[in-house]
Amino acid sequence: MNNNINFSYLYTMQKIIFGISLDASTFHEKEGVYFFGQKDFLRWLEQQLGFAWPAKNYQWLRTTFFRKVLFAYLAEKQDVFFANSFEVDSYGATEAILALRDELRLALWNFESDENAPKRLKDLSDLEAFTNEFLIKKGKPSYSRILNNGFADRFIEVESDLDAEILQGVEITLVEPLHLLPVHWQRFFKSLMDEGVTVLDKDLIPSVLGEPKKERNDLGALTKIIQEQSFKGEKVKLKGDGSLLIYQVPRDYDGIESISFHYQSKQKELPFFIMPPELKLPDLIFESDGLPVSGNSSVSDLRPSQQLIKLAHSFLWFPVDLGKILEFLNLPYSPLHNHLSARLGDALQQRPGFDNDNWAHALSNFQNSTHIEDEDKAKAMFEYRFWFERKTYSQKARVPKAEVFSLYQHLVAWAKSRLGSTYAGAIYHSIYRLSLDLLDLLDALEEETVSLLELEKLTQIVIQATPATFKKREVGASNFSQNPGAIVFPAKEIIWFNFVATGNDYIPTKCVKKEIDFLTNKGVILTLPASQNKLRRWMRYQPFYLTQDRLIFVVPEKVEGKYADKHPLHFELEAMIENIEVITVSNKSDLFAQRPMENVLPKSDFYEPPLTQINPVEVASPDNQFSVTGLETFLYYPHTWVLRKQMKLYGSSLKKIKEVNAIMGNIAHKAFELMMLKELHLADNEEISEWFGPIFMNLIKAEGLPFLEYGKEPDLAAFRKKLFLSLLSFVHAIRENGWKVVALEETLTGKLGVNPIKGITDVVLERNGQFLIVDLKWGGKGYRKLMFKNKEDIQLMLYAKYFGKETEWLDTCFYIIKDSLFLTRQDGLFKAADLVPAKNLSSEVYDEMYGKLLKTLDWRFEQLKNGQLELRITESIPALDELYGDSIFELLPQRTESYMFDDFGALLGEVDS
Repeated sequence: MNNNINFSYLYTMQKIIFGISLDASTFHEKEGVYFFGQKDFLRWLEQQLGFAWPAKNYQWLRTTFFRKVLFAYLAEKQDVFFANSFEVDSYGATEAILALRDELRLALWNFESDENAPKRLKDLSDLEAFTNEFLIKKGKPSYSRILNNGFADRFIEVESDLDAEILQGVEITLVEPLHLLPVHWQRFFKSLMDEGVTVLDKDLIPSVLGEPKKERNDLGALTKIIQEQSFKGEKVKLKGDGSLLIYQVPRDYDGIESISFHYQSKQKELPFFIMPPELKLPDLIFESDGLPVSGNSSVSDLRPSQQLIKLAHSFLWFPVDLGKILEFLNLPYSPLHNHLSARLGDALQQRPGFDNDNWAHALSNFQNSTHIEDEDKAKAMFEYRFWFERKTYSQKARVPKAEVFSLYQHLVAWAKSRLGSTYAGAIYHSIYRLSLDLLDLLDALEEETVSLLELEKLTQIVIQATPATFKKREVGASNFSQNPGAIVFPAKEIIWFNFVATGNDYIPTKCVKKEIDFLTNKGVILTLPASQNKLRRWMRYQPFYLTQDRLIFVVPEKVEGKYADKHPLHFELEAMIENIEVITVSNKSDLFAQRPMENVLPKSDFYEPPLTQINPVEVASPDNQFSVTGLETFLYYPHTWVLRKQMKLYGSSLKKIKEVNAIMGNIAHKAFELMMLKELHLADNEEISEWFGPIFMNLIKAEGLPFLEYGKEPDLAAFRKKLFLSLLSFVHAIRENGWKVVALEETLTGKLGVNPIKGITDVVLERNGQFLIVDLKWGGKGYRKLMFKNKEDIQLMLYAKYFGKETEWLDTCFYIIKDSLFLTRQDGLFKAADLVPAKNLSSEVYDEMYGKLLKTLDWRFEQLKNGQLELRITESIPALDELYGDSIFELLPQRTESYMFDDFGALLGEVDS
């Protein structure tokens, strides 16, 4: 269907092609012929009869009105079949009952029942009578218009009032066979044929749309079996002549990219495509290769506005859905100032809560920014307070309708003030219109409160009513259909792109056998799933019938990054073809011209040479300060240090809430810090317990909100217990072994040669003049033990050197919070500790490590000074080992795998995109 048809020009129409599947976006070029699906054909018929169309899509208002009827009905009768469902989900139940009512209307049931009628039909008959009385009592013509502007009621009205003379001189060609159409369309077209209207049924007159000539090839052989339904279990053996192909590719992108380049390089006309609805990928690839776009993909300009409507009410609920709040902060168009949104998004990502240091720091930085006008800051903070400092309600509760009104009235006013925007006027207009629609919907509710589920339904109803806007079709673009049954004319070549399963292949019945039998005895014939499956099966076979030369099925292993299942027709082909491998090719074959490698960004070759030449970098300088963690990055992965410090390239934030382990680590670390600040490590267990309960929940609310989400109660309880016991174990250990806390979060500074170095210790303990530095870690016991064993605990070594006198080494250890244990290589620190024994004293180990550290540092300085940059990833390590030889043993042990937090693997060719 051409979505840009101007219906005012259809008075001169001579030929109409009608198809159920033409409701999907479809494009065929045929001068003087118009293509109609069900909805557009009904609109055209209404125009011929002078009926008014609905001014806009009022389906959402129809649902709301009928829900009001059901509320009134259930107030009188509670034993109806949908009572329980309505109580759980009133909107979902309303939509389901309306759909069933419409289906029965289309089948011409008059909603009369008797004592033999099944329970559901009796209830529906009673409900219909109640609805009619309700309309009379209310006495509002608009109510009748709202209820009766659904497809079913409009179709019945057209069918009863249609005068066949209006269609004299018009030729209607049916794409699908008449006997496979839904019952109401069969009835409609048979009536027209009886009145003398020209209706060409493809099933009765196969040549009306043309039939391709079938040669003695693979495509013809298989088509014959399908057409004659002659497959009896004996498989056909194909020749592999290229007329029928299954093109297997790793990803959907690979398939369309190779096809696009092939037709662009060969300067060939694009074939007919079957492609998924609203798929953007083909048009994007065609456009990048200079090919005309088809207009199949929808323009996403309005999607940010739809997202804003969906996300706005997330601020009303507690526990808050952090994923939705983060999405709100990342919207390109929202009432919040974009700079403030970015800062808050980063803070929320790191510490998932609204009452922590990161959040306060983000607000402070924005307010102190010198790049933003004071007036803009004031407006931004007003918006911040409106959204983030409002009253919240339990997700299980119902919120006053006035609260919801305030949100969307605010969006209306905000969007209205920006309607004149040069670059985003359509976005603001959409936000303005959708917010008004939602306010209308809320106003139509009789209840004064709404639930979370109801609000989700309301926003979904409003958004679904938004019409799709498609890209403008360009001259020379390929014809296409989103449904295989919507191919109308023969085509030389057809490519079925993304030949994979989509959605549910099961069609449920709306009526059970008793109901069907009762209605059939009344002369009411329904369109049953068996008939719908026959029609769908017929549609799947159309590419075989209408392809003249070559039919290609493109089968990606992954679609949009997710593994895809086989299309049901694929299983049929495997059942019918003995040697399906002869028609199966991969994207490495010569089926399509391959894009030359010089046009593709190549992966870096790390083997010749293993070091990359760059401009010299002078790192040994008082201006180059190392943090303790940054020093390790420099020593082991210099490419990451250069990319960040020299080139200022930082990985973009994924805007994703931290993993649970990271959140637990942050909260646990904070709990330990607060306990020791209040000197509760000196208190008894009962006092610690009284303090811990409230402070734990405060920390969860401040930066652990994911634990308050639905279903996370067991995880929260387990975390609470584990952290509390770990606190007690820590307190008991330091008391039992005579330690006392002398420093928390102590900042240490020193020098490595001329370069300053800085770090922060977690805890420092003291016992009779002996100092012990404790590094708190949530987990990773095995990894930390390996660090001790391999002499790789560089951070602890530097803490030990720079906390006290640099001429002596302090003792160090890890405290693994999750396991409630101290981990050390020095005996005698604790009676109960996990000891990693060493052949030498800790001071001797650290002397050795420090010497190697200085040598490694000088070695890295010299490399960069000479413009040599080591790229240490898994693939490059063998070549680096061969290059360095035995000299590497004088240095710190180098890593044997890629950097865990490397943001730049794709730049280096490590990551396959």
